[in-house]
Amino acid sequence: MINMGMGEEVYEGSRAVYEASGQMQENMQKGQDDLASMLVTGESGGGKVKVTMTCKHDVHRLEIEDNLLKDDKEMLEDLIAAAFNDAIRKVEQTVQEKLSGLTGGFSLPLDEVADLTTEYHVPGLFPVVSATH
Repeated sequence: MINMGMGEEVYEGSRAVYEASGQMQENMQKGQDDLASMLVTGESGGGKVKVTMTCKHDVHRLEIEDNLLKDDKEMLEDLIAAAFNDAIRKVEQTVQEKLSGLTGGFSLPLDEVADLTTEYHVPGLFPVVSATH
């Protein structure tokens, strides 16, 4: 206990912060579990190419309309890349919304949340991504 002339008030305040941080960690774990099973779908070409993935970036399904398989290979590659990018943006938005709900509306940039979840041992919320291949 810290005695700064306030006695029990400091102790109670510290205890309340500790309890709140424990509750937040539990909420983050539940949020992580929820995100692992949430699916989002990115699209391109007016829905002709669709990528469905979890909010942990695990690809669940890739759908390509049959008529595109007869078209230009480069165009199909571009549509697939665009669908993946759309899905990733939707994952980031979904994660941000979910975390905002867990933090009482307090918004943090995704990279700062990733740093916090790593620092406070909430594994798996954000995959480790290497900048080099």
